[in-house]
Amino acid sequence: MTSHKSGRGASPATRPSRKAFISPRRATTSRALLAALALSVAGVVLSACSIGGGAGDRAVDAAGGAAAGRGAQGPLALAMRAGVDAINEGDAPRANQEFNLAIARDLKNPALHAANALAYQLRMRAGERDLFDLAETGYLIALEQRHDFQSAALQLAHLYFDSHRYPQAQRAAAYALKLDGGSTEALYLLAGASYYLGDAEMALWAIDRAQALAPQDLVGIRILPAIYAQAGLISEAQSFLDAHRDVLGTQGGENLGRRVGEWKVAYETAVAAGKPSEAPASEAKTADAKAAKAAEAPNQGPLAYAWSDCPQQVTDRAASAAPAAAGEGKTADETAALAALPSPCRGRGMPRMAVVDVTIVRTDDVATSSHGINLLDSLALTVQRSATRTVTKTTGEPDSTTTVLTSTVGLGTSAAGAIAYSLNLANVGGQRAEVIAKPSLIMLDRQPSQFFSGSNVSIGVAANSGGTSSLEQINIGVSLSVTPTFISDDQILLNVKAVRTLFEPITTTSSTFSQSLEVSRNMVSAAANVRVNETLVLSGLTAHETARNKSGVPLLKDVPGVQYLFSRDTTELVDQTVLILITPRAITNYGQALDQIDALKDDGKTEPKLLRETRARALKELGGRWPTLYELIHVLDRNARAFDVRSTDIRFDDWQKPPHLQRVLKDVADALYF
Repeated sequence: MTSHKSGRGASPATRPSRKAFISPRRATTSRALLAALALSVAGVVLSACSIGGGAGDRAVDAAGGAAAGRGAQGPLALAMRAGVDAINEGDAPRANQEFNLAIARDLKNPALHAANALAYQLRMRAGERDLFDLAETGYLIALEQRHDFQSAALQLAHLYFDSHRYPQAQRAAAYALKLDGGSTEALYLLAGASYYLGDAEMALWAIDRAQALAPQDLVGIRILPAIYAQAGLISEAQSFLDAHRDVLGTQGGENLGRRVGEWKVAYETAVAAGKPSEAPASEAKTADAKAAKAAEAPNQGPLAYAWSDCPQQVTDRAASAAPAAAGEGKTADETAALAALPSPCRGRGMPRMAVVDVTIVRTDDVATSSHGINLLDSLALTVQRSATRTVTKTTGEPDSTTTVLTSTVGLGTSAAGAIAYSLNLANVGGQRAEVIAKPSLIMLDRQPSQFFSGSNVSIGVAANSGGTSSLEQINIGVSLSVTPTFISDDQILLNVKAVRTLFEPITTTSSTFSQSLEVSRNMVSAAANVRVNETLVLSGLTAHETARNKSGVPLLKDVPGVQYLFSRDTTELVDQTVLILITPRAITNYGQALDQIDALKDDGKTEPKLLRETRARALKELGGRWPTLYELIHVLDRNARAFDVRSTDIRFDDWQKPPHLQRVLKDVADALYF
């Protein structure tokens, strides 16, 4: 068998646009990956939570029947049924494969994304905790494509609640409640999340409303006493507990009774200590905050001075370090000496920082054409393993043998789960996309941050006329440089430059590697205005390769008429593209966190609009029933109430039981052709 490769060349550097860089010569895999990324990184106007579930025969049968009733012969319905069957068999990974294949056919189908997220949730509940981001992304995409997808909103709320992300759970539950004001499940989730946040008013309103809608519901009976006690309604909590001890059982009643007693002690201790109640922010304090913000305004905007725009005193050490840093790539240790950073100017504050999460993804777009069928290839397939051996013959030199082991690169836990979700969609159907590197860089305002992934190759260069030979170092791989300019706390100007360098084969017959070397270099640079937690996608780093393989049986492959039965001629066109995804994240130090808490207390406008509307409704209804509730609750401040909760006070485990899963899967199947 002989093998030949030819025609490899890199795409020329393209002039980048301001926002993103997408090569016009992208093929199937990159288009699928970018389309999936466009869905997954798009923001949903919701920051909420999710749910997973256990398997149950009735749930699966109901969902499968719903899917079958909506067109059982369609490919999407068949994929939905196959995924549901996999869930029924306890094989959630296979369910994800089925759903990902279906999503590749219809990227904007909310039902498929919700079902896919549910399968990830099942795996997460089984112990694969790093799949939280994938489940969250699936639910968010489903809600983006269908904003009134009630089941997806509730499942998302459960996911956040189970992961102890109570602020997101509270917002998701409020969103689900807005979709269906009579949903007791949404009210329970809102009450539970608010309880753990110390938001006693919201928790009390939600559980009181749920109790009015379903007074005999065991879920509400279990959690109401703890919420009443947190709000300082100790006698009401004790009375309700005494009236329902037969429903709660001995152990449940004792546990709740103990917790009600602990809340009673906490309030009595606070009253004895004379702790003042929280009061609304005064107008003077609000005015002071506005004045302080206005004072900062002259130092903001495009013409603002940088934090280091003032005369700097340069020490001898800093001056000597600068030339060493300038010679980057020429010394054995590039970090031996770095130039000193400038000092912050007096009165301008410390420079801002952010973390940038970078994911470098390599995609392979393969187009193959084949002529002939070698009947003996099947024998090779039965004995081959996950290794490829290549023998290179060079005239006058020993044979070189290379063995390549095939491995799969996993993404693991990621702060940007949308990227992992998109890669799973891009990898279905035999297409290839893998992560080369996932660095996280610290960015300082107006200072460059750099990253390189690859190899440093030393090449011997012979001198002319008997001179001394030298070593030339060449970086082969992907390098990235990012320089930020902070406009505000959530908006950053990024100056980005990405370079990909790789070896090229020598195309002339008169040269060998020892005589000459060809290096291909692609570069993309960009300037973009990016918000915190938004993703900038860079492309354009593309290489093209043509590989031709011939195989055949000696003599028989040359016999006219039967040569195609004993020979094969395959041509493979490969486009290798490197996508770079850059996501800045804010860094909040302790002082900034305290400032944000104070701002939240002083200005209700910092709370999301949905929660503000829900809170206003809650306070109005609570005030009519308990006129002195504010003074009663705020004997303990919110931080103290959040500290005094216990992780076992409120739990929602019923969602993983078959009755709940039956409803969820049926809703998802019914939404398949929405």
